[in-house]
Amino acid sequence: MNVQVGGIYRACIRSLEGTDHWMQGVYREVIEPERLVLTFAWEDEDNQPKHETLVTVTFTEQGNQTLMTFLLYFHEFGTRFTDNFGRSKPINSRSTS
Repeated sequence: MNVQVGGIYRACIRSLEGTDHWMQGVYREVIEPERLVLTFAWEDEDNQPKHETLVTVTFTEQGNQTLMTFLLYFHEFGTRFTDNFGRSKPINSRSTS
């Protein structure tokens, strides 16, 4: 991954059945340690992106933990979805292991 404005990423998730599901996107905004804005799209059979989503992730310190909030904008439908990763339980912001 090339985490800088204009940087691209491509990743694969393999299902339990062994099927690969590829995704790709571009970083639009990188503000350490507060915010990431990126595009996200699953790839079709020809490795072309489909149904691009704009994702904003904000990181809010809460003591020694970090609350991650995701805002997704679905261009195709003109709708938004917001959720907190882990809902009411922040994740640890620093690993000691």
